[in-house]
Amino acid sequence: MISEVILLAKTIFIFTMLAYFSYLDIKYREIKDTYIYMYITFSVIFSIITFYTLASSNISLVTLIAYLAISIVCGPVLAYVMYKFKLMGLGDVYAIIGFSLTYFYVEIYDHVLFRTSTKLHLPPVIPLLLYANILMAITIPYNVIVNIVRYRQLIPQTTIYKKILILINGRPMKIRDYLKTRHVYLLEDIVISPEGGIVRKYKSSFDINAEYIDEQRRIKELVEKGFLTLDDYIWTSYGIPYIVLLFIGFIILLIIGDLPMIYILMMLIR
Repeated sequence: MISEVILLAKTIFIFTMLAYFSYLDIKYREIKDTYIYMYITFSVIFSIITFYTLASSNISLVTLIAYLAISIVCGPVLAYVMYKFKLMGLGDVYAIIGFSLTYFYVEIYDHVLFRTSTKLHLPPVIPLLLYANILMAITIPYNVIVNIVRYRQLIPQTTIYKKILILINGRPMKIRDYLKTRHVYLLEDIVISPEGGIVRKYKSSFDINAEYIDEQRRIKELVEKGFLTLDDYIWTSYGIPYIVLLFIGFIILLIIGDLPMIYILMMLIR
């Protein structure tokens, strides 16, 4: 009974924090350090309480330590790798670290909507990241098709590698529309050449730490100086905050648990 109350408290905590962080990231593209510190602190507290409660039951210390070690290693390491590849921000890394601590064991799978009879389960952070990355991946074909069909003439002349990533991550936008947006980032640097023209240097991804207001100011200055017009197209990326994908991934986790991954593992074992 006590463990179920703790699990409910953890679920409410994680759901609330991921939802609030998603709201902050969408609206402001920033999560205050104070909120992050509070989140990590409560995650550590929940981890300690969970460990003590489960250790007092019939679960061995070796099993608990093993799951805790796997969870707090796999989650943060995978998150850090994605951070280095600019697929998420530092706030997202901390969100995953907190989740890895809060849900280091597998008791959540006994309460998901679609449960399995197997005793074999993965640390919850692994399916969480899988679901979040699948959500990110399913937008790729749509974006590429739209760019090729609708904006074929605007596809930048650059390396194949950059061209593919720009088609995946970006969308051309008229400058007049771009200047009205919020939290839309450039996939190209436009600089004035010594000869007096402009040079477009394309990027495979936007800088997640860049200030979109500064980028808009630079583009506006180029328009005012006559180097660009409001009807010119530039390549941009909105960049869905990864924390939003984590929030949706957590909802999926509460519904199906790690069922798809366990099913695949069982098929491989056979």
